[in-house]
Amino acid sequence: MSKCKEKSIELDKFYTKFLKKEVSKFNIPQIAKALHELEKLNYNYWVTAYLCDAFDPNGDDMLKEEIKKYNLTLSKEEIAAFMRTNWLNYMQEERLAMLKLALNVKQKKLSLGEARKQLEKHAEAYFYIDNSWESTTVLTADNFMKRLEETLITNAEELKEHIKDIETNREKEHKKLQKKYSIPESLMNVFYFFSQLLKLRDLRKGQTLMTNYLYDLFFLRVAEIFSLNFEDLRVILAEEITKDVTAEDIKKKINARKQIIVEAVWNKGIIHYSGKEGIKIYDEINKTFIYKGDIIKGTPAFTGKVKGLIRVIMGEAHFSKFNAGEILVASMTRPEYVPLMKKAIAIITDEGGITSHAAIISRELGIPCIVGTKIATKVLKDGDVVEVNANHGVVRKVM
Repeated sequence: MSKCKEKSIELDKFYTKFLKKEVSKFNIPQIAKALHELEKLNYNYWVTAYLCDAFDPNGDDMLKEEIKKYNLTLSKEEIAAFMRTNWLNYMQEERLAMLKLALNVKQKKLSLGEARKQLEKHAEAYFYIDNSWESTTVLTADNFMKRLEETLITNAEELKEHIKDIETNREKEHKKLQKKYSIPESLMNVFYFFSQLLKLRDLRKGQTLMTNYLYDLFFLRVAEIFSLNFEDLRVILAEEITKDVTAEDIKKKINARKQIIVEAVWNKGIIHYSGKEGIKIYDEINKTFIYKGDIIKGTPAFTGKVKGLIRVIMGEAHFSKFNAGEILVASMTRPEYVPLMKKAIAIITDEGGITSHAAIISRELGIPCIVGTKIATKVLKDGDVVEVNANHGVVRKVM
């Protein structure tokens, strides 16, 4: 964690440096230099921050085995309680600040005008929170003002309850459970380790949102200089923007990769395939996901049984097609998925375990959830009707 923190600080310094610069006036050599520096810093950070992913395939089983050694029977909710700490991620920090601001307005300690002024600093601190792996945006004080107005619909007592929930002393919860089950310190250390993996994942997500904002900022300038469509640059790598690169160089790569691009990572380096060769490789990979059964199995994250319509959401581009009362199917969920999760009657993911984002949020919302199916997004299609038995981690296609 200390090494990861060190690399995180290096990235933070880069952010601070370039957020103060007028990137809109940069030339290609300046953009190339900045992109290459960011690429190096980001790579060095991810090398240290990848630890949490190493536990995705069997972390749940490892945790269960450790608990079993002490002949303890803990519910999923109790295990989840040990995963929560007093530390707040960027989403929780922003939410808490917004709730407190709304409460001050409700209690007439602040006028809306005074709150609006405070939102200027709020926007400086949290402008990036709606960013994702797929796209970035800059939230302004006006955006947050709209959110404040929406929050003000909630009465003061409910606001206090929401604040209390976020500020709950999780360590007291841990000690209470430890006393209840006579849990030894050795097992408490295991819980602590897994809670730190969750913290690392959340820290990494916040770092990634800022990093992606800078990548987009630089590539927007490339698009402007060469009169290219910014979205077309999604298939161009940072390292391919050199001080001597031309518009024609980039256009050739875009045309070759528009249909498909496959990235293969080997010990000797990274190779990219496009065109017919890329399609052939992609088709071969896809064959490994062919599944003809009617039952999909995964890990129960929150119990319950429901029957409903499937909606496969592979990214933000699909968000608008999700309807309230449907079953959300995704490779994995992230903070930007929360509005959809609140409308879903169940959640199914390819990846993750009982400490994953989907598992944690489903428990908070009380929604049946099955994680780690590996194949749900490949097998299930929009409009499929399924029965979700999250008590046993089974999804059965009905029609």
